[in-house]
Amino acid sequence: MPSVATKDHPGLEIDAPLRFQHRTWVVQRIGWGVFALLIVAALAGLFGSGPLSTRTAGSPADLQVTYERFARLHAPTTFEIRADGRLTRDDTLTIALSGDAVRGLELTSTMPPPDSTSVVQDGVLLRFRTDSRPGEITVVLHTKPQKSGSLTSRVTIAGGPAHRISQWIYP
Repeated sequence: MPSVATKDHPGLEIDAPLRFQHRTWVVQRIGWGVFALLIVAALAGLFGSGPLSTRTAGSPADLQVTYERFARLHAPTTFEIRADGRLTRDDTLTIALSGDAVRGLELTSTMPPPDSTSVVQDGVLLRFRTDSRPGEITVVLHTKPQKSGSLTSRVTIAGGPAHRISQWIYP
């Protein structure tokens, strides 16, 4: 190991592995950068609620679904479904949920509550009376993921459009 004499103390020799110290500083700076990126990603919503996580499928003209793309296992998450009032049949809006929305999510509550619910071969049908209300109809589904990993669901309005929803559920 090379010895270093300081300017203030020319006779003082200190064993200093300078190459090792320099590598340690470089690794520390890289670690700081990685942690800073993780903090920014978390604040932006990569690990939960935030602008990177909030997604909207569809268009306001017919069916629009707003949901959290990233969620946590057993943590509450919501789906906000907005449908054009013209998609109703006999004053009833029927929303069909299929795919992992049925197998991987627990539906904890619905606002407003559905007038009827039925299980079909590939999903669940939620029926809401609209009483000839014109304009937009909003339904909020409160769910809790029961399975971690990738979930792919479909939200469909009977006789109308369908949209695919993709979520990543962290353990």
